[in-house]
Amino acid sequence: MKRCIFIGLLLMVTLVSAAEKKKETKPQENAENSVAQEVVKPDQEKMISKQIERNLRGGEAVWLPDGNQTFLGIYTPNRWKETQGAVLLLHDVGANADWPNLISPFRRFFPEKGWHTLSLQSPMVRVDMEKEAYLTQFDRLIARIDAGVRFLKQKNIGNIILVGHGWGAAAAILFITRNQDAPVTAFVALSIPGGEALNPVVTKGKALEKVEMKKKEKASKKEPEEENPVKQKQMPERDFLVEIQKIKIPLFDIIGLNDYQEVVREAEKRKERMQLSENQAYRQWRVEGADHYFRGQELILFKRILGWLRKNAGGMEIATPSGS
Repeated sequence: MKRCIFIGLLLMVTLVSAAEKKKETKPQENAENSVAQEVVKPDQEKMISKQIERNLRGGEAVWLPDGNQTFLGIYTPNRWKETQGAVLLLHDVGANADWPNLISPFRRFFPEKGWHTLSLQSPMVRVDMEKEAYLTQFDRLIARIDAGVRFLKQKNIGNIILVGHGWGAAAAILFITRNQDAPVTAFVALSIPGGEALNPVVTKGKALEKVEMKKKEKASKKEPEEENPVKQKQMPERDFLVEIQKIKIPLFDIIGLNDYQEVVREAEKRKERMQLSENQAYRQWRVEGADHYFRGQELILFKRILGWLRKNAGGMEIATPSGS
């Protein structure tokens, strides 16, 4: 009996020791990767993107570089007799490149009326800190928009329209203001987030503070940073009401009256500011009964946007030389 107890204790000590040894010998993760894993879920993004590719109906999956990794785009060519240009689609936080609300219907509707579409996948971020995490990903989002524009230019498409929903619209604002010479003819923004939601000082939560602490720890150890074409960093504090006034191309600002309160409040301020701006091709449309996702109103939206594009970005596609 004593012998059995002794053997049992010896086995337990051996197992504990082995576990500790395994823990000690586990390679130390690179601090930058550790921080990225706190915010971004590249493996989850890749998995969902591959699943979208397998189940894709209509359109072609294309994989584009963002300077960090390849990401999914869904290209759907024009099916009409004449080509008007291309619509580049940017989804909201928590959605994807073939999201059933707005994104998937739009990418299928526009080709029936002369527009190619390219829907881009945004970086996947942690569900428990989506909005805070997106603040750290704007540079990467902008790089993805740039990759999408380059893809369309390589197809000799010169009339490019940005259509962004929620945080996709916010990223589009930054892309346009940073790239005034980009071949973007017009911008359709749906449910632009409220200014407070885009302020990192206001939205910073415990999860993001934890990420920042890890960055500071890395900096204090003076570890060399890996060179990246696209730096992942927290977006600096900025006034988006000021940023949007820098947009000179036609802008269709759409909100649902049943959207989040901060979105509706911000829309009124934005309208007042834009009326004082030099952009004479700005228009705001408030959709009665529409929520943040415009559920069930995709066709109405599409027809209204199509009419606005005919007036502000219509005409036959004027191709640009490849690689220009």
